[in-house]
Amino acid sequence: VGEAIRANVWQDIVARAPGVPFTNIGADGRRRIYAVQKLSRVDGEAPYFYVGVSILEEEIVSEPKRELRKNLLLLAAAGLMSLLGAYYAGTVGIVRRIEVLGKVANAYASGLYSERTGNVGGNDEISQLAKDIDQIGAKAEIHFKEIKQAEDALRKSEEHLRIVSDNANDWEYWRGPDGKLKWVSPSCKDITGYSPEEFMGDNPLDERQIVHPDDFRLWEEHIHLVHDNNEHRHLDLDFRILKYSGEVVWISHSCKPVFSNDGAFLGRRVCNRDITERKAIEQALTFLATYGNAHAGNNFFEDLAKYLAETLKMDFVCIDRLEGGGLNARTLAVYFDGHFEDNITYALKDTPCGNVVGKQTCCFPRDVRSLFPNDTVLQDMAAESYVGVTLWDSAGQPNGIIADIGRHPL
Repeated sequence: VGEAIRANVWQDIVARAPGVPFTNIGADGRRRIYAVQKLSRVDGEAPYFYVGVSILEEEIVSEPKRELRKNLLLLAAAGLMSLLGAYYAGTVGIVRRIEVLGKVANAYASGLYSERTGNVGGNDEISQLAKDIDQIGAKAEIHFKEIKQAEDALRKSEEHLRIVSDNANDWEYWRGPDGKLKWVSPSCKDITGYSPEEFMGDNPLDERQIVHPDDFRLWEEHIHLVHDNNEHRHLDLDFRILKYSGEVVWISHSCKPVFSNDGAFLGRRVCNRDITERKAIEQALTFLATYGNAHAGNNFFEDLAKYLAETLKMDFVCIDRLEGGGLNARTLAVYFDGHFEDNITYALKDTPCGNVVGKQTCCFPRDVRSLFPNDTVLQDMAAESYVGVTLWDSAGQPNGIIADIGRHPL
């Protein structure tokens, strides 16, 4: 009330017949439905008064819209339920059966051969396919179970072989027909000072590289025998090698051919055994057994002292006779740094030889001069190691000593 009628509304009021509703934008800027009655004094005269009423359009149509939306939602829900029902029926009938087959096939692909399709229903191609898949699974399960048992047995066999080969005391290897090493036992490190990888690497170490120079020709002759007498000959050889440390080691080398089950030549199997100690014993026995004839007129004790020094690589060797109830010793031979010393009598007190008397052996592998600081011989020669043995008479009484002293640790 009291507000001006919008021009567009006034134009519709004037132009339209009385009582005919129309829509337009009201003074509040919202869409309204109008109905106007025109009043005239005499029919045909221009109206002198207008009576109109308006209502928001949204208030008229909101309720029908709500009903329409509700009905549409109900219709959509009914349609969706129909579709879900149809899908479920189809799944149970075909899709689900195929999904079961696919699941079992994927299980087989993953190695799970115990899976089965079960009863997929029907008596058609799908059910027959399910039976075939179950039969394949059953056969595969048995087959792969047998394979696993064989693999387990092979694994145990390989483990046993590894334990035996890796813990062998001898330096063993397998050389193929092409001359290349196929396997080297870890014990080669103990015997040669070199690892298996150094014998089998990109720039492999060969035996001839560590053969003692004095035995190199002997080794070359052995190699020629291996090559010239075909693969069927079993050959043996004793020779010396130089360890990584420079130490000389005697080796008993034995090689023999190996063949496959069908007779194919696979190379040679080699066993190298450290016989350094055995060789030392053999040489000592040889020295004693041949001394009488080969060294007639020589001083036995001096020759023995020299032999022990050279064989054992010791700097000082003395052979003593006990005197004074075992308190003193008189040297019968002293071999020091390549020549003989004059014999002397000395007291055993404060010397390592005093610890030997009455014992089979006495050994100080290192630091011997620090253990016996009053022994002038040990101090003057900068001794590091000591080994002594007692000599016994026919009555079982100690009557002498052999002492070996070195400037290096044992």
